[in-house]
Amino acid sequence: MTFADKLLVVANNRPKLYKKGALDYSPQETVSGETIGITDISPIEHNMGVKVKGKNLIPYPYFDKTTTVGDITFTDNGDGGITINGTAGSTTLFFYLTDSNGKADIGDLFEDGKTYKISSIRDAVFVLMCKSLVDGKDKYYYGGNTFTVDKSTYKYLHLRLQVTNKTIDNVTIYPMIEEGTTATSYAPYIGDISAVKLYKGGKNLVSNDVYDINNWVNPSGNTYRYYFNLPVGTYTVSAEKKETVAYFYLQETTDDWVTAKSTYIITDNANNRITFTVEKGKQYAFYTQKQYFALIYNLQIEVGSSYTQYEPYIEPTVYDVSSSGIVDGVNSIYPSVYLYTDTSGAVIDCTYYQDGRKVKENLTDMILSLGGVINE
Repeated sequence: MTFADKLLVVANNRPKLYKKGALDYSPQETVSGETIGITDISPIEHNMGVKVKGKNLIPYPYFDKTTTVGDITFTDNGDGGITINGTAGSTTLFFYLTDSNGKADIGDLFEDGKTYKISSIRDAVFVLMCKSLVDGKDKYYYGGNTFTVDKSTYKYLHLRLQVTNKTIDNVTIYPMIEEGTTATSYAPYIGDISAVKLYKGGKNLVSNDVYDINNWVNPSGNTYRYYFNLPVGTYTVSAEKKETVAYFYLQETTDDWVTAKSTYIITDNANNRITFTVEKGKQYAFYTQKQYFALIYNLQIEVGSSYTQYEPYIEPTVYDVSSSGIVDGVNSIYPSVYLYTDTSGAVIDCTYYQDGRKVKENLTDMILSLGGVINE
């Protein structure tokens, strides 16, 4: 590829520019995720477009309830999980997640033209059944597949689990369909999106209370822990030390104080940064001994896998979510803003104005990396 070809790729992917009062020619960007960390936001305060939706698109409760079909028992566990137990012969045995007769078009669950991922599950077969509007032929998408919705060509009939010629010994599966092409961790269906609360804060997710030893728990002896919970996602934690020696840990914990995983954040050698991923149902804690507590400062947890410059903690603002998922009145915070919810499986779409200077710097770096020359 010639440099001209490379530059064309860059140009075709450059941010679109908008004119919006004081935000003249600021690039506009849209990001999505269960947690969103924005570090390239415009220094001019503005209203961000925010919508909250559920990640798992399969309605719950399911059409079928706990049932035995042939010698297979499908048990609805009440949390979206289904336990399957028994032996199926040559006859295929079904459990329907939506109406087995396809009376309702479940295409209403999906947006036309968008692509979705069907979760892979163990042992049973997970099927989305469609019917061609042209010739009436059936079409099937299976667990692990992606599909792009075309409502002009297909009617979307139902979702089901099926077992044939297999023995399954108490296996629990969690069916999910989500927007995009990459499978993520399971999340329960959100029936009422207006029950979700949206939180907006600064980049640093560590409360100032962390520096008050009275807010730490002393389970035994001289060991102190500061517990916190974060939404599922990837985070980077960083800290500095005031003296030569400061021992400080990040722990994955359980309620009975047992440490599942422990990692130095600060050692006696240098300031340190680590990236960790929060999984469903996991609790985390900072851990130190009392004599080292006062040696730590500028502690920060931020969204993503990259360290950025320390910023003080900002108390989050809480917003109501409408029945349509729209969140009104969410103003930007400079130099960075963090959005999350109080509900597992809630996905946030956010449109905001970027800092034009940073966009220019990034575009310049990209051109230079491709072998181009910038003439000021």
